Amino acid sequence: MSDRGLKYRRRRGAPGSEPGGRRSTGLGNLGSEMAEANDLASRLFGSVVSGAMIGWLLDWWLGTFPWLAMVGTVIGSVLGFWRMVVYAKGADERRSKDRS
Repeated sequence: MSDRGLKYRRRRGAPGSEPGGRRSTGLGNLGSEMAEANDLASRLFGSVVSGAMIGWLLDWWLGTFPWLAMVGTVIGSVLGFWRMVVYAKGADERRSKDRS
């Protein structure tokens, strides 16, 4: 590859533009992105399970099985998705702040 083509590829961040002839995988921050995705999935799962468990315990205590377990599951799901949206908005703000 000519020197001119390599300079152009480096400016664009293209794979294979690493100095010394090393090839870039083009994956960027895949590890940190996977960690964020795992964190979000854990938060959602924890919210749903917590809501279901609280509902189940209230059902056991009040003798209303399965109604409060279902309500707890729905409330846990809603709170889990709400937490995901809040986290995603914060991540977008952090990324835009890092870029500028």
